[in-house]
Amino acid sequence: MLKTIQIKDFALIENINLEFSPNLNIITGETGAGKSVIVDALMLALGDRGSADVVRKASKKAMIECVFILPVSHPIFKELVENDYDIFDNEVILRREISAKGVSRCFVNDTPVPVSTLKEFGDILVDFHGQHDHQILLNSKSHIGILDSSANFDGWLVKYNKQFSELKDLIIVYSYINKKGDELKHNSAQMQFELDEINKINPKENEEEELEEILRILENSELLLNLSNDVFSELYETETSAYGRLSKAARAIKQLAKIDSRFQVYIEESNSALIAVDEISKFTRDYSSSIEFDPEKAEELRERVTRLRGLRKKYGTLKHVLERKQLLERELSLVKDLDNDIEQQKKAIQQKKSQISDIVLKISDIRQKQAKLFSKELKTMLDLLGINKADFKVDFKYNESNSSDISDLSVRIDDVYYKLSSKGIDKVEFLISTNPGEPLKPLAKIASGGEISRVMLAIKSIVADSDDLPILVFDEIDTGISGRVAQIVGVEMRKLAEKHQIISITHLPQIAAMANRNIRVEKFERNGQSIISGRVLNIDDALEEVAKLISGSEITPAAMESARELQRAMN
Repeated sequence: MLKTIQIKDFALIENINLEFSPNLNIITGETGAGKSVIVDALMLALGDRGSADVVRKASKKAMIECVFILPVSHPIFKELVENDYDIFDNEVILRREISAKGVSRCFVNDTPVPVSTLKEFGDILVDFHGQHDHQILLNSKSHIGILDSSANFDGWLVKYNKQFSELKDLIIVYSYINKKGDELKHNSAQMQFELDEINKINPKENEEEELEEILRILENSELLLNLSNDVFSELYETETSAYGRLSKAARAIKQLAKIDSRFQVYIEESNSALIAVDEISKFTRDYSSSIEFDPEKAEELRERVTRLRGLRKKYGTLKHVLERKQLLERELSLVKDLDNDIEQQKKAIQQKKSQISDIVLKISDIRQKQAKLFSKELKTMLDLLGINKADFKVDFKYNESNSSDISDLSVRIDDVYYKLSSKGIDKVEFLISTNPGEPLKPLAKIASGGEISRVMLAIKSIVADSDDLPILVFDEIDTGISGRVAQIVGVEMRKLAEKHQIISITHLPQIAAMANRNIRVEKFERNGQSIISGRVLNIDDALEEVAKLISGSEITPAAMESARELQRAMN
């Protein structure tokens, strides 16, 4: 429900704060007092277009703030959570500001949002009926949902939605593997050539670095032989070798240590040096004896390195080459199993479509039976609401598919293919004639705002138990009615307001008397400037307001008694 609305510096409104009843709220006032301005402000806060013209003269900006109280199960809270908006218990606060320069700022729970977000939330929260463009009823796409809300499908719609979702998933997979299969088949020769090229070289990770190390040794074998022989000769082989001179020095240190103990620690150091020289000498001797110069092996390695470098240049690194090899093997393996996979997927789709065709026929049959009951109830209700002898029909159409392609979202029924939607195969549109002898026409062709509002009131009364739209706003529901019909309209609004919050403007005492809360709008002049004010009426003031609608500005005792009678009638 809409709990409160605050309107500041909007049109002729200086500052208005209104608190609404969760049931029937009736706005009254003299002609030209500005009743519709309150509704205009509400619709602006719900995403309607606005400009700098709405800002009150000499003010910097207009501001409208609406506070809604909603059950936590309401779908709007899911939107708030998914988009990281602040959550204020069970409140949703929408605020719209428009500056004198025409700049618009919008907020949801104090978080800045684009005006399109306000519009999305507004369409979820409020169903508006009047001269504005929020008339859901005029959009034929909404008709099937309205009809369905009055029908008992006994779980068939739930079954269909599950099967329909599964069918879409199957078709997505089928289309993917079909497309992927075409690509793979088209590229399979190239992929096989590429894989053969890699397999022919058969690279190993880090192989290039290892081969370059071996090649570097082979290419420098003569130098390595000479240098290692020189090292062995200088350390061990010559008369003045390092090993011989160190041995002589070590013997001298031992003799020194016998005389002076301070040399004792260097005995071990000199022995270690001898060991190190001996080890280096033996390694270089063995190393030089193992060196062989093999030009053919060197050439083979050069060719191998060149091939590896070619692969690396093509793919980036040898690691990438190996990854590409694995991918090619997987893709080529897919090609082998592809025809079987596609055939299995086709069978799954055909089986799913067969199941769905049975379900949509059942759903369509339920809809058509319900359409007859719905039409009958609606015509009766419209007659009560003053649209006498109206004719109404739920028109069914079906989108036939020109294609039998397995990947189409369609089903075959009696050799005809029908396109599927989230609702099945049916397309529904409400047709109406409000004047005897006139042909049935789409609801959008109805010119009178009062008529379309009463049609909506009739529909909402029929589907009230199942319709979860929380707030209804009526701007001209009393157009062209009076007397007994007006009282019936008021009674029906009162009944409907037990399940939906209603905010309505009226000029009729029969409707105003049915209100759970009366709001009076007035226009007055201050310092040469017109100002619109609005206030919630107490019980006595509400009675006087109804009497004023009966007798005019001068309230007579008879008018007061009539007002009491009207209020008693609602009980």
